[in-house]
Amino acid sequence: MKCKKMIVSALLAVAVLTGCSLQSTEQTKEEGAQAEAMKQESVAVAEMAETKTVEIINSKGEKIGVATLKEEEKGVRILVEVSKLKPGKHGFHIHEKNFKDTDFDSAGGHFNPTHKEHGLKNPKGHHLGDMHNLEVKSDGTAVQTEFLEQVTLKKDHPHTLIGRSIMIHSDEDDQRSNPAGNSGERIAAGNIVE
Repeated sequence: MKCKKMIVSALLAVAVLTGCSLQSTEQTKEEGAQAEAMKQESVAVAEMAETKTVEIINSKGEKIGVATLKEEEKGVRILVEVSKLKPGKHGFHIHEKNFKDTDFDSAGGHFNPTHKEHGLKNPKGHHLGDMHNLEVKSDGTAVQTEFLEQVTLKKDHPHTLIGRSIMIHSDEDDQRSNPAGNSGERIAAGNIVE
């Protein structure tokens, strides 16, 4: 009788250990699958979150700052950090082409693939390249973030920012009047390239 109890106990122990081992194997497989799914998701996010760095120069060709563009789900976020500018508000836009050398006029007009009016306060809708005025502090520096909807950093898309330019104007943009909100001359810019 004692021997039978020992055999039964031993068999129960083996069954428990086997069950634990199977459960452990299943758990390991599940954890592995979860880790693989997370890895694929992070790769997809990394591909979506493409970034571009744009050097901002003044009309003398001197570097005065940088803009960082980051692809997001519904558009592109732009962080601009500049210095050596006149304090106050400055028109700030995306223009339709890259400029050549320091000829900022060669950048063309505002980026406007949807054929809207100018200005964020325009009741008829605004250019995709319109942004808030760049606010420069008394020390001549500005750090500002903008988010442009319906645009992308994907090269072959009709709303791509690749091949366009970031433009800073001398005066405040009134955010209503065409073609550029009376924002004055083009004083600094940066090309968005591949």
